[in-house]
Amino acid sequence: MNPYGITGDRTLFVVTRRRSGGPSRLIDRAPEDNPLFNITANNTLEARTDDNTQYLSSIGSIGSTVGETTVLAAHRSGTGLSIWSNARLSGTSTITGVQTQRSLSIGRHIAWSQASDHDVAEVILFDRTLTAADRRTVEEYLRRKWGAAIIPDVPTGVTASRTNGPVTVTWTAPSDGGSPISGSTVTASNGSTCTTTTTSCTFTGLTAGSYTFTVRATN
Repeated sequence: MNPYGITGDRTLFVVTRRRSGGPSRLIDRAPEDNPLFNITANNTLEARTDDNTQYLSSIGSIGSTVGETTVLAAHRSGTGLSIWSNARLSGTSTITGVQTQRSLSIGRHIAWSQASDHDVAEVILFDRTLTAADRRTVEEYLRRKWGAAIIPDVPTGVTASRTNGPVTVTWTAPSDGGSPISGSTVTASNGSTCTTTTTSCTFTGLTAGSYTFTVRATN
């Protein structure tokens, strides 16, 4: 692969299925053993500056199980580094130096004797940081194409109404990410929560005041 010498912001997507999780890197910089922006077999992000003065490893904590298809996304935005596993934020860090993304090596690393024991179905690299909405669009495309399951999208159309005390919050169900939504949790700005399997939830006992409500779906 030839990413044409990207030195600034970037977004990298990898679709992988773990066989046994042998030690190696799914995506590495070539020549190997000098990672600049890569993803390991444990679904963690590594980054290193061109002058080797900054090296970050094991960014992220969400691994995968054997046989599971995983959509990984990682980006650099300014000095910020982030990695997502099946659309769920796995880890963040920062790096300030220059990272030149040149050729990529897929599925092996020079310092280890065995190749990564993973199937790599697809790799997509953008020479910019995608917005959250654009990243979700790519994740949805990849999960549909390769049969993965990612976390549900953000519920939309959230409204709150009050009648003689109780407050009822309603919303429109989001994309389920390829796995049925099992429930939703509504959190009020005072920390109160309400759980439901429908698209509405009613709070009682709130004192007079102004509240913000956040809805999160779970699959």
